[in-house]
Amino acid sequence: MGWRGEWRAMIELREVSVRLGETLALDRVSLSVAPGEILGLVGASGSGKSTLAYAAMGLLPERAVLSGSVRVEGGDPAVMNALRGGAVGMVFQEPMTALNPAMTIGAQVAEAIRLHERVSRRAARRRAAEALARVGLDVPPGRFPHQLSGGQRQRVAIAIAIAARPRFLLADEPTTALDTVTQGAIVALLVRLVREERMGLLFVSHDLALVGGMADRIAVMEGGRIVEEGATSSVLRAPSHAATRRLLARALHRPAPRPDPVPGLPLLEVQGLTRRYTGGGGVEDVSFAIRPGEIVGLVGASGAGKTTILRNVLALEKPETGRVLLAGEDFHHARGSRLRALRRQVQAVFQDPAGSFDPRQTVGRIVAEPLHLVPSLAPAEVRSRVAAALARVGLDPGTAERLPHLFSGGQRQRIALARALVVEPQLLVLDEALSALDASTRADMLDLLSGLNVAMLFVSHDLALLRGFADRLLVLHEGRIVEEGATAEVLAHPRHPHSRALVDAMPDAGALPIPPEPALR
Repeated sequence: MGWRGEWRAMIELREVSVRLGETLALDRVSLSVAPGEILGLVGASGSGKSTLAYAAMGLLPERAVLSGSVRVEGGDPAVMNALRGGAVGMVFQEPMTALNPAMTIGAQVAEAIRLHERVSRRAARRRAAEALARVGLDVPPGRFPHQLSGGQRQRVAIAIAIAARPRFLLADEPTTALDTVTQGAIVALLVRLVREERMGLLFVSHDLALVGGMADRIAVMEGGRIVEEGATSSVLRAPSHAATRRLLARALHRPAPRPDPVPGLPLLEVQGLTRRYTGGGGVEDVSFAIRPGEIVGLVGASGAGKTTILRNVLALEKPETGRVLLAGEDFHHARGSRLRALRRQVQAVFQDPAGSFDPRQTVGRIVAEPLHLVPSLAPAEVRSRVAAALARVGLDPGTAERLPHLFSGGQRQRIALARALVVEPQLLVLDEALSALDASTRADMLDLLSGLNVAMLFVSHDLALLRGFADRLLVLHEGRIVEEGATAEVLAHPRHPHSRALVDAMPDAGALPIPPEPALR
């Protein structure tokens, strides 16, 4: 009898352990996902979630030593290579590592279909277009990955995963880079596929509110083990393990209130910024200002133009019309020493710090990189500034001699922040800087950022995060700012239809039953 007529597990891990060198990354993990079931896998950074995902897919590195068994539909574990991409689909966090930059997105989706089914090229192209439309991607199939925003690329990755109609899907942080509207649409799509096709889904995420609203069961990981597992409502309402209680308590963390921004002249002024691109997209007549010490959140759907604004604020490209003024001086007209002086005043922290690190450089050299903007620094002064920047973000100055791959995601983000702070800027530009972090690490980073006396332009799709952090919100839609105001006011009473759509699509973190603080001790 085929899989549709049986209730055996779509995928089953039995006593799986994984050793990476001297590190026991997984310790006797057992779990299963039934047809038509969604299992949410949560845990702090370094708990073993991604290692479990790679073990389930047969994608562990060569040096990994695996024991136990991984079976799909009760079959031979050795057939995983043949099943992967067809009967077993997967979506990972960073789509650029999964997409071929030299192939169009339509060709990549069609390739996934033709690898596992005997269909004509024409039929594969038709089904590829249907898959792209099904994930809500309204761009021509002839586009290349670099022509899309991060959220659009993630939708392409999901389209590839579902194109061959898999019976089991593993999704490792698949909505991390997506705005709330797109995130809601993708989650609704995945849930519908599970229910209609009786597909099994293992959904790995650090977002407890998101998992709590979609998963049938939740498994909580800590230290390479599953420490708690059960029905979603039971785990969230009556957590039995301290790790679960910690995750719940940190999910709604809000940093301590900051002092009000300093009144007076703006630090940053964007006046009538227009920047268009040949293939479409860009921004039109964008204007806003940020005062010294003020935190301004910039939100909008994928492709709305957020990255275009950041690139112009950082003077990485020039506007067609309009100006970007930093402390009253036009950033784009400065040259030589004046340009270097202005660049010192505005620094950036991006979503994926590892992508901006040279893996062969020590942390000390990485953090010291912007100091070339400061003239005539002696080597001893460089070392002193690097040590001070590392200490400021809560890292031991001794880490300066280590390589970046030895650190967790949260630690790497602290290193990226130290690099930005080492030249003592007046403005930080943060592009989804906390979106890939688990709730506990994100809470720590929020506390750290909140304690800095620095103005910030904070791009995020996470409205719940900005609710207790940003002073004001800018809502961007199709290249224009459609709403602006105090954060609490915009979230409580959004005026523009797009603002309302973003707010309505927020995962309901307020529904999580946060345990009292004494339960954590």
